[in-house]
Amino acid sequence: LGQLAEAVAHYHKALSLKPDYAEVYNNLGITLRDLGKVDEAVPCYHKAITFEPDFAEPHCNLGLALHELGNLDGAMVHHNKALSLKPDFAEVHNNLGNTLKKLGQLNEATSSYRKALNIRGDYAEAHNNLGVMLHELGKLDEAVAQYHKAHSLKPDYAEVYNNLGITLWDLGKVDEAVSSYHKAVTLKPDFAEAHNNFGEALQQLGKPDEAIARYRKALAIEPEYADAHHNLGRVLHNVGSLDEAVTHYQKALDIKPDLAGMHYNLGTAFHDLGKLDEAISSYQIALDIKPNLAEA
Repeated sequence: LGQLAEAVAHYHKALSLKPDYAEVYNNLGITLRDLGKVDEAVPCYHKAITFEPDFAEPHCNLGLALHELGNLDGAMVHHNKALSLKPDFAEVHNNLGNTLKKLGQLNEATSSYRKALNIRGDYAEAHNNLGVMLHELGKLDEAVAQYHKAHSLKPDYAEVYNNLGITLWDLGKVDEAVSSYHKAVTLKPDFAEAHNNFGEALQQLGKPDEAIARYRKALAIEPEYADAHHNLGRVLHNVGSLDEAVTHYQKALDIKPDLAGMHYNLGTAFHDLGKLDEAISSYQIALDIKPNLAEA
């Protein structure tokens, strides 16, 4: 962070000497984004574009920043402008894919990732993103192939191993999923999602104590992780730790109150504790949220 802050100071000095220096505004924006100051990065990219309208890189970076800020329509404008200026800009095709995915345009996103890879076949992030997209489209074996390609290019890419684990899980290859999640958390020990997914796979393999340890690890990293609270509640419920299960179900519902299945599981735990009024109340909330919930 110290080096980034120092870079910001140097960029401001350069701009004081040459106020219309588009490249410096672009670089300043990149550095501010790296510092987590995305809101401050956006006007820097706009300045770069003002002084040099045909400079593709700030359009690329502005599209990325707007996506992160949730302005997907604005992001699309700048992705497309960058590509009109530089059609072989692989990173922008990848970024465009991410925005299209967020907009629910899955086939168009897939096409964008493929375009990125046609330009730059060694682009590990695009292989990973294409894998995620193929998974969502139900093409699980093709997704696995993309993940393998991504980690062959970038062996320390923890997110790929997590995504591979998810797809292997859905293919019914739970032992292989466990290995993939283990690799993910080895590479990135503070990867809460991978610990949670690892726990689910271990639970499926009949290893509740190991699953509990993974869920607790996920929650130590990310205390407001609703799915991990819910999963921990389920495994504690299964091993008979009902009071603690209730605590985690309730914590999950504090974070995500509108999930019928969580209310149903809480109701079942109350039922098993003999707290029938609380059970009925939880079941009723589950039905109010999802009237066709068969279990309740």
